[in-house]
Formats: sequence, C-alpha cells, structure tokens
Amino acid sequence: MGADQGISGVAGRCCIRRGANRVWVVFASGALAVTSVAPSARAQEFSVDGAEQGLVAAGLWLTAFLLDAEKRRWTGLSPCEGAARPPTATEWKAFERLPPDEGLCDPSRILGLDRALRPGAAEWAATGSDLLLLGTAFSPLAYAVARDVPPERSRAEAAGADAVVTLQVLGATALATNVLKLLVRRPRPLTYDRRFDKEARFDGDARASFPSGHTSVAFAGASMLAVMVTERSRDPGVQAATIAGAYGAAGLVGLLRVLSGRHFTTDVWAGAALGTGLGWLIPQAHLQHTQGARWAVGGRF
Repeated sequence: MGADQGISGVAGRCCIRRGANRVWVVFASGALAVTSVAPSARAQEFSVDGAEQGLVAAGLWLTAFLLDAEKRRWTGLSPCEGAARPPTATEWKAFERLPPDEGLCDPSRILGLDRALRPGAAEWAATGSDLLLLGTAFSPLAYAVARDVPPERSRAEAAGADAVVTLQVLGATALATNVLKLLVRRPRPLTYDRRFDKEARFDGDARASFPSGHTSVAFAGASMLAVMVTERSRDPGVQAATIAGAYGAAGLVGLLRVLSGRHFTTDVWAGAALGTGLGWLIPQAHLQHTQGARWAVGGRF
C-alpha cells in the first residue's frame, strides 16, 4: 500500500505542476515563474500572532498611503522630465495659463516596445480595471470566510489568520510599488496624448507609470489565492481552475490599464512580476508545516 500511495502521489503532483505551469504561461507571461514542489507533507494553515502581525500589515498599508499622498503634491508641475516636488507659484501660474493642447511629453522618449504597443484612451477601461481590481485583490478574503476549517481551529481564528496574511501581502505589494514609482518617476502614456486634458497630464500621479500598481496588487491577490487553494485542496481540477481564474482576472486588469492609457505594456509586466513574487513569497513565512517544507519559488528549499 505504501508503494502504491507513493506512486499515486508522484503522479498527482506531476499533473498539478504541469497544469499550473501551462496556465501561468497563458495568463501571466512576463511575470515571475513560480513552481510548486510537493513532497508528502501538506502545509494547510497560516500560523500568525494576530496582534503583532496585524500591526505589521497596518504599518505596510499606512506607509504605502503616505507615499501615494506625496505624489499628489506634485500636481501642476510638468511630469515630462520626472521632476518630483511641489510647483512654485510661478510654475503654477504657468500651468494655469497653458493652452489645453500644449505641454505634451516628447514621444521619442518612449521605449520602442511600448511605442509599438501604443496604449489607448478608453475611460471605460479605467473604470473596469478599478472594479476588477477589488474583486481580484480581495478574493483571498472571500475564500477565507467560505472555506472549510480544520476541526482543531475555530472559523474566526482561521479566517483571521488568512486575513492578516492577505493584508500583509497586499500592503507589502502596494508599498514596494509606490517606492518604485517615486524612484523611477516615469510619465504615464496619457502625458503624450492630446486626448487627455491638461489637468490629467499635469496631475502629480501622471509621473507614476512604472510599475503598474493595479496590476501588481491584482497579481499579488491572485498569487495569494493560488497559495491558499493549492495548500488546502487535493483536487487538481480545483487547483488548476483557481490558478487559471485568478491569474486570468489579474491579467485582464493589466490589459485594461493599457487600454485606458494609464500604463505602458512594460509597466504592466513589471507590476505582474512584482505582485506575483510577493504574493507567493510572503505566505511561506506563515505556513504551518506538518512534515517540513512544501513550497519553494523556482524549486525546493
């Protein structure tokens, strides 16, 4: 019986890994390649100190919001050269007098690949990306409430642990994204486009194109959900469907950001890589293993 179980386990794990890799190629091209490794151990639950780890999550979110607010102080200053400071009184008056169709950034500065895949200007795509982001990013919280809970844990305890880790993943992703935005200060596609009004092109956030925050957070949520389901479900079909759906929705968020003129394609790829990496790595520190390590990024620990 032991030999049969071993053979069956190996075959099942191979099928899961192949299925996950194929879905990843389709829905998350350009993001980090993440491979699951599954020995006989199963690490089903997160082990967290609720108060301490909750404070960590709150700190990550607070810092991310403070960095995001910093960008707003730059409104009225041309984003074309990456300047990052509040405008002077003279610069603000010059902005107010600027004709609506002037002040565009030089398109020759756009990377060749991004120039070939020119973004659009669809406002419906911007709205759609906002709505889809909420569902994708916070889907792990819905799963935490609806899933089956081991008999040794209360539903409140299990859902609370899942929620804390999810908020840490999303908070760390938002923080890392905003740090990169402030360092790179890449003008958004709309700063090159006459179809957008002057206020949008000179907004403080107009120089925060790289990486795409919507995409990074969406892929972080998708990765978090994938970890939760693959750790707790032994059904390859459920695992494959979860990975396909989660990464498919996250990929659609990125596509909508390009169609809306808010991001270049390379912004989206970078956001997908960042979100996927943090969405897989952070939960590993909280997994409660029964027989040793189960997950690794790119291979076995």
